[in-house]
Amino acid sequence: VLTEMLMLIDRYDLYGKVAYPKNHSPEDVPEAYQLAARRRGVFVNPALTEPFGLTLIEAAASGLPVVATATGGVPDVVREGETGRLAAPSSPQDLAKAIIKALAEPDATRRMAQAARQNVETHFSAAAMAAGSDTVRLMELSPPSMPKSMTVPSGATGRSPLPMAMRANRSMFSPATRRPMRLPQS
Repeated sequence: VLTEMLMLIDRYDLYGKVAYPKNHSPEDVPEAYQLAARRRGVFVNPALTEPFGLTLIEAAASGLPVVATATGGVPDVVREGETGRLAAPSSPQDLAKAIIKALAEPDATRRMAQAARQNVETHFSAAAMAAGSDTVRLMELSPPSMPKSMTVPSGATGRSPLPMAMRANRSMFSPATRRPMRLPQS
């Protein structure tokens, strides 16, 4: 796959437009996302299977527009046309169209990136995770006859809690380093 990608970069003279780090440390990842966002890049996740989408959350939290395949947990993070672009996982043509659309419509793509960042802050923040954990714990401890209104704390979104924490001080823990990464201001 890498050889084919390098040949395509050469064929279409995409040097300087495609980033594929030769190697990097986990500490470099947050800065790479932020750099790509500042340079108006797009994060592409072409996974055939993606159970959760942690890299999508990290990219979105950095303000980087996202294009991904609609597989596994990705649609929980990326909503087509709202918080990013989705493509069929087994269709390179569909993925190419989604990337081209993201690059060809910069205003719409920026709006989606802003919405994706807000989505991350709303659904994957420490407060949302804490509320989700309490909801799950209360539901586990509640007898089946207890009314549902008593098991769900007010303000809960109804979305499944996912293991990503973002601090209220606008930093997010990088899962690779377990250190906070600073998020750019909106």
